[in-house]
Amino acid sequence: TDSPSATISGTNPKLVDGGVPVRLKVLISLSTMALLFARWGACETATVPLRLSNTTHSLQVADLGNGVYGGRTTGEDPYVVCEQVTQPFDHERLFVLAFDYQCPDGLDFVEVFYGSPFHGDNRVVTDAVPAATDWRPFAVNLKTAPRGDWGPAVIDFRLDFGGGGQHVLKLRNLRLRALTAEEV
Repeated sequence: TDSPSATISGTNPKLVDGGVPVRLKVLISLSTMALLFARWGACETATVPLRLSNTTHSLQVADLGNGVYGGRTTGEDPYVVCEQVTQPFDHERLFVLAFDYQCPDGLDFVEVFYGSPFHGDNRVVTDAVPAATDWRPFAVNLKTAPRGDWGPAVIDFRLDFGGGGQHVLKLRNLRLRALTAEEV
């Protein structure tokens, strides 16, 4: 006699709770997973990596490898534009621009612009960024722009590193991410 079992072997499907054949139950589970991946898989990532481009102003930037960038500000309004984001992502969930940095002198502020073209409504300005000789985390919530237009069309970012002067900095792990539990 056949009793409920989770075994799939043999030509007669074994039955599980409620008389549903195991093969059918596995097929339903796989179909459900495929639908979820088709719907959310392309845009549901823990983070969206960002890369710095060669478009700069008053800032020399070098790709040091392994996702680390070195920079030196050389004048007023130093900034770098990120490469355009090409992968789809969930703008409702991933709206924190974050990176780790080293900057021995610190900066008077960091300003992040988003959207195209870059303009004052779509920007967030931070307070002073503390000096750091060891890697230190930095994050800014892009939804806090006072009159910003954060949404699915946003794929462009610009990072301004202070008002000017001569500063040396390194960045790594540049990305968009969700709020952490501590930030909620």
